[in-house]
Amino acid sequence: MAKSVHLFAVIVLLSMSGCGKGTKEVAEWSEEVELHDGKIVTVQRRSTLGSNFSPGSHRGLVESWELCYLPMKAYWKSNSPFQPNHFDIANGQVYVKVPVRGCGECKVTGRPKDGTLYFVLRNGQWQPILADQYPNKSWKNLIFTRIWNARSKEGDITGHWPLETKWQRDPHTQQSAYGKTLMRSQLTACTECNYDTYSTNLKLTIESVPTDSFCKR
Repeated sequence: MAKSVHLFAVIVLLSMSGCGKGTKEVAEWSEEVELHDGKIVTVQRRSTLGSNFSPGSHRGLVESWELCYLPMKAYWKSNSPFQPNHFDIANGQVYVKVPVRGCGECKVTGRPKDGTLYFVLRNGQWQPILADQYPNKSWKNLIFTRIWNARSKEGDITGHWPLETKWQRDPHTQQSAYGKTLMRSQLTACTECNYDTYSTNLKLTIESVPTDSFCKR
């Protein structure tokens, strides 16, 4: 009996040691995006879950966010939690906007006063710009929530999402009550942290050159 109990304990320990390891998962989709001038374009998007799990979770943690607009050879890849919520084109240049929502994100990005980072693609590199240099003042035009299903791959976003249906997938628009609350809270996202005592190992990394076939089709 003692041997059986010991063997059971060993099996449990081995199982627990592998709880934080798994395979990466990918969600890939396309969506129509309305630009500041009313033009509608289609962008390709992808997100990856890593092999590390947080306690009590059923799937890996989000690892990265990617966006591709092939007609202008624009590719964006950022590490989580830096998730784009806006894409635009103006004067022959591509722009991306990223909200920051936590003290760690705010600290490593210079505490943007409106809780948002703005970028333009110049000479093949994503460069930060000021808020008033961004061509579109709307809150978001990219699907931002309900990308992943919390428990299984069934329910993850996939396929193509036209304007007529994409906001059914992500109902938190700037016209919705909850969306308006999120918009207001975003403006003060980086003003409510004690940065003197807050420390983080988080870093923002952005890539502009794809390393696989996702944005080379």
